[in-house]
Amino acid sequence: MNDVVPRAYVFDAYGTLFDVHAAIARHRAAAGPDAERFSEIWRTKQLEYSWTLTLAAATSTSGR
Repeated sequence: MNDVVPRAYVFDAYGTLFDVHAAIARHRAAAGPDAERFSEIWRTKQLEYSWTLTLAAATSTSGR
């Protein structure tokens, strides 16, 4: 049996351990009445951008 010892552990902390809406909570008055909606849209766009980059990288290297 092959005994493989992990050298590193990877954990996606962003959005799991960190409050991604903390900035809007702190600056709610300055952001206005749509602060919550703005924060939700911002987070959605972050995720969509990340997924797009991941897919683009996967397809650009698949032909090599």
